[in-house]
Amino acid sequence: MNKLFIFLLTFFSIPTFAQHLAFMGIPIDGTKESFYSRLESKGFTRTGFCMSGEFAGRTCTVFCTGDPIYQVVVDYLTYRGYVTVFSEGGSRARVISAIDKATQEYKELNQIFQKKYGYADSIEDTRKETSYSAFLGRYEVITRYDTMNGEIFVTLSINLGSSVYKTEPAGSISIKYRDKENYPYSTIQDIYNDI
Repeated sequence: MNKLFIFLLTFFSIPTFAQHLAFMGIPIDGTKESFYSRLESKGFTRTGFCMSGEFAGRTCTVFCTGDPIYQVVVDYLTYRGYVTVFSEGGSRARVISAIDKATQEYKELNQIFQKKYGYADSIEDTRKETSYSAFLGRYEVITRYDTMNGEIFVTLSINLGSSVYKTEPAGSISIKYRDKENYPYSTIQDIYNDI
């Protein structure tokens, strides 16, 4: 009985520390300033309210939301019109659409995340929707990875372009790291109540 009592006393007296989702090894916690200074030590530079640098071998912009921060968003370059792609040796070039280039990068990024986190927990494709955005030729494909400490969303945004509205085809990619400990909303209703 004494051993059980000592075990329980020891077990419940050990402090538990919240585990936060990390971006580039930096826990998503604390203030924006402290997070940004840690990013600067990894080679990012401050550009206004966000940071510019390289993540997953690609140039990107990073910003975070909340106080304490609960979400880090990585935005990659938006491809517009047509893009010149070179072969590995650099000797051959071909022109592909911005949509094809963004889709290719989205697939490559998902392969990186699958190696680290396993297969995606959900994939949402808005091409099947009948919304106004879908009517205009805009849609998103969102892949969600659940981790013990939060969620990661890899998003491909496509705009097919329109001759009526004089917009060219475009594709972009963003990644959201959302920390479970600091995220202020537990349900969709909480979000609506906050508006």
